[in-house]
Amino acid sequence: MKKEKMKIAPDRAAARSGAWLRLLVGIGVVLLFMFVAGPVFQRLPGFVSMSAFIEKEGIRSTAIYYTDVKEFGEAEVSLRNNFAFFIANSQGHGPKPKAVVPPAFGPN
Repeated sequence: MKKEKMKIAPDRAAARSGAWLRLLVGIGVVLLFMFVAGPVFQRLPGFVSMSAFIEKEGIRSTAIYYTDVKEFGEAEVSLRNNFAFFIANSQGHGPKPKAVVPPAFGPN
C-alpha cells in the first residue's frame, strides 16, 4: 500500500496563512510602539518633567499592580472581600441585614 500525502484544503491553507499574517502584524505593531512611538512620547514636554519627577522621588511607578506595596495589598484584600460578600448576599447565603429601628421607638 502506498501512503498518500495529506493535502490541506485551499480554504484551510488560506486561513492558516491569514492567521500567521495577523500574528506577524500584531508583533510588528507592538515593536513599533516599543521602539518608535514610546521614545517619541518620552520627548514630549509633559512627559519629560513627569519622568524627571518620578526618577527624583524614587517612585516605583510600575508597582501599582504588585501587592508588595502595602497599600495596594490591603486594597486588593478589601476588594476581594467586598466582592465575595456581594456575591454571597446576591445568592442568599450572606449575613441577613439587621432591622433598623426608628429612633422614636428605640431604647431610651
